[in-house]
Amino acid sequence: MSKSCNSIDLKPTRPYRCAVASEDYSTSFYEGPPFKRVIKELEGGNNFANCVRFSPDGKYFAVGNSNKNVYLFDGKTADLVGVIGEEPTHQGGVYSLCFSPDSQELLTVSADKTAKIWNVDSRQLETNFVMGTSVEDQQLGCLWQDDHIITVSLSGELKYLDRTNPDTPLKVIRGHNKAIVWVATDRKEAIFSGSFEGRILKWNASTGEAIQFKGRGHNTKVTCALYDANSNCLITAGLDDNVRFTDCDTCEYNNETAVPLESQPSAMAMASDGGIVVACQNELVLIKDGRKVCSLPWKAHFPAKIAVFGSTIISTGVTTNSFKLYNIENNTITATTDKFSTNKAIYAFAVSPDLSKVAVADFSSILVYNLCDNSFKDPEKSFHGHSSNISALGWSPDGQHLCSVSMDQQLIVWDYASESKKTKRAYFKSVITDCTWLDDNTVVTVADDCAVKQWSISF
Repeated sequence: MSKSCNSIDLKPTRPYRCAVASEDYSTSFYEGPPFKRVIKELEGGNNFANCVRFSPDGKYFAVGNSNKNVYLFDGKTADLVGVIGEEPTHQGGVYSLCFSPDSQELLTVSADKTAKIWNVDSRQLETNFVMGTSVEDQQLGCLWQDDHIITVSLSGELKYLDRTNPDTPLKVIRGHNKAIVWVATDRKEAIFSGSFEGRILKWNASTGEAIQFKGRGHNTKVTCALYDANSNCLITAGLDDNVRFTDCDTCEYNNETAVPLESQPSAMAMASDGGIVVACQNELVLIKDGRKVCSLPWKAHFPAKIAVFGSTIISTGVTTNSFKLYNIENNTITATTDKFSTNKAIYAFAVSPDLSKVAVADFSSILVYNLCDNSFKDPEKSFHGHSSNISALGWSPDGQHLCSVSMDQQLIVWDYASESKKTKRAYFKSVITDCTWLDDNTVVTVADDCAVKQWSISF
């Protein structure tokens, strides 16, 4: 081989052999063990050899090539048996293949957005699965495990195929394939998550199954979101400078309800009267009844964070190492003269469900202020445990516990009354980006590893 290896497989029966598919258009065939001596360099194909697989009985091995063909070889001698199907095997590069457990059939998947099942002996097509028409419907991987036939799309979907009904998969498993930046819940059964490229999923918390939001949405990063129980809508703000209201039953975007913004949004919160406050780079916006009713100009020098308690907005972003208060009255936002300094930059806010406390993430510490007097002179309590920037905070629905996540990969849940904590190294190679509560005993976290995790909490 003169270039990178794309795939390798071992013959499961004696005499043992090893086949290696490479980007130099060749497939190397070794005897062993040890697999040191190359018996034959197979030149079948004039493009990248993407995947090589032996049949379970060791009689054959097949090579999928970017030239759209699949080549079948003798498993012992590596002699070419022939091309699968009539050339070309597919109408696009072949990225993966897998033999059936009985070695009688071969599953192949391709960039032509199809999966196909072939009879090995006759090399003729038996079943054709058409996966779609979009670029993300390209098929990149496959598995034939017992009676389960599974393919992987460019979109990240896992599809369980039904050969008796090729037009409709038995099941589709969806997820994220980019870093997840936020998470929200309906505090019942639904979890909503958004990844860097703008994909939004609604998860069933019990089954783990997900539904992707449909239609023409943000088509770019969604920076923040919140769930409105009164309208059963997910409210999202994205870098396309729009706020969108999407029904959580249909999960289908409605462009007629989109509210345009003058600059990029970074945070969002709901007021007690149902108004939506959005912190943008150049303005602080109030949205009511699906329309913008007020815009207060400001200049955020870094991504602003906000929270709302009653008719008061607490925010940071305009000035460093401090936070300010704004009032909402008669559909207008007015700035107060109050400005409160902190020792370090503020990374997150969280107001308790009963509106009596606000937690402020001051770098790696958490300061909790009593909102009854609005003095903000001294915190009622402070919590310490993180070693890096805190990404997000969240109060449990009963207000008894506070969760925090950080770039230090830790999830910490604090019992407010006793000030005790539960610490979990939640992620080992990923930065946790957001957290929220599903119920009083379940925390949901997301990170840049594309996974949504649920944690059971007990003290």
